[in-house]
Amino acid sequence: MKHLLICGAACLAGCASAPTFQHYQLPALNGAGMAEAESTTLLSLQPVSLARHIDRQGLLYQSSEIAISEARAHRWAEPLDDQLGRALRLQLSRQLPTMRVLPARNLGPLDGVAHQLLVHVERFQGRYDGVAVLSGYWLLRDASGRLLASSDFSRERSLEADGYPALVNSLDAAWSEVVAELATALRQFP
Repeated sequence: MKHLLICGAACLAGCASAPTFQHYQLPALNGAGMAEAESTTLLSLQPVSLARHIDRQGLLYQSSEIAISEARAHRWAEPLDDQLGRALRLQLSRQLPTMRVLPARNLGPLDGVAHQLLVHVERFQGRYDGVAVLSGYWLLRDASGRLLASSDFSRERSLEADGYPALVNSLDAAWSEVVAELATALRQFP
């Protein structure tokens, strides 16, 4: 009986020390809805793709020049590629009022798509020197698949404070800068 009580106490102590998970969502997803497009020009937004090492549930932190760790208790509230894709669609819709930005999965071959956009993210993490790091590239194709434009992107933003909430805010701000740059580039293609 005494052995059972000791095991029970150990289990309770272990449960009490289990990590509490904190889940994060990009702040860009909390804003107002999309603007109504004034045109029927369609931009087909392919799902945002992620480098394999950042396609994780936990937030990433680069602790040295060569080491990257995944946070155990600080996680994305939903898959990162879904959050980035929704933020991209919402922000492009606001910044390109003459274009309808729709997920590719919602469009068929007869929907009159003018352009297809693919975005690939290679880095989306915090770094040991208090900086949020984001990099990747985008490709713009016409309806037949011909490459119209492409560009790499890279952003580094200092964290306003210590901690994961500050990291999420800085990553979100960096992503918004990339989307604004992308919207400027897309305006060149009617």
